[in-house]
Amino acid sequence: MLLKGQKYLVVGGVTMDIICNADNIEKVNLSHYRTSEKVICIRFASKTPLRDFKLDFGGSAANSAVTLSRVGDRVDLLSCVGKDYFGGACIENVKDFGVSTKLIKRRGQKTGFGISILTLDGEKSVLVYRGSNDYLSTKDISEKEIKKVDNIFITSLVSKDNFLLFKKILTLCKKNNKTVIFAPSISMLRDYKKEIKKLEKFFDITIMNLEEARYFTSRLDIKEVIKSLPGVVRVVSADVNGAYGFDGDRILKIGIVPLRVIDSTGAGDTFSACFCHEFLKTNSVESALCFATLCASLKVNHIGARFNKSLREVQSAYKKYKRYLSVKEIR
Repeated sequence: MLLKGQKYLVVGGVTMDIICNADNIEKVNLSHYRTSEKVICIRFASKTPLRDFKLDFGGSAANSAVTLSRVGDRVDLLSCVGKDYFGGACIENVKDFGVSTKLIKRRGQKTGFGISILTLDGEKSVLVYRGSNDYLSTKDISEKEIKKVDNIFITSLVSKDNFLLFKKILTLCKKNNKTVIFAPSISMLRDYKKEIKKLEKFFDITIMNLEEARYFTSRLDIKEVIKSLPGVVRVVSADVNGAYGFDGDRILKIGIVPLRVIDSTGAGDTFSACFCHEFLKTNSVESALCFATLCASLKVNHIGARFNKSLREVQSAYKKYKRYLSVKEIR
């Protein structure tokens, strides 16, 4: 059941990130039966120079939670960090953005880490150490916490303990009529594709990028892909080709706002969070696609995984870029 609400529980990973800017890295497109993949190539047994690097905060759940908070929603974040320095820094960072950290767990494992390698055009590949994120489990959530929120936003949950938590949350959401937003990573889909397909009835809004959606549905054509996804509302982001939305009747497409791509890290998280914020406020897929596309375009225009604009700044940008935010139905 889709409910309008402004209180979210966001579930998933928090990481520290090292963002590396590299010039001499080749990109290759690989096409397979019913799927496609882009890879980067680094010379074997050789040093690849970096133009610059930056230590920052990341993690899909944290990025999404921060974005929701910045556009005016109330957010609880359910995640796990280590008892090390980085764990404390991660908690303080999301707290600074107005996100409630009362459900963030601290355990003895190291805090998760990501190494993002950015190419000249802003595209990225990421090396991930999940660390304490993998230890988030069923004991870390209760029905009481589920009842306090309107919408549950689930990002990537990869370990076996994570997946048991995932199933527990879905069951509690069904029991308490909560809106479930499912925004997984390709890693989660690769590990649990068959199991997730058995749980499709629990999803209200499903959001994936094109690579994830093609992998999950085993289809290539976007119309077949989006119709084959689970959820009452289904959304597929497609990088420079814009984004697609399906409301159960129409397939809608929106292009991009032509801002310079400096860093695409976290852009998908920004898109997903902003789509949900706007859709659950307006019940309009068109409006949600416009808002999410604008915010994601503003995100890629700066380095770092966090969305750094206020709602007022987004509204000002809308006036400037409105001509690019046109939604069309495709058949």
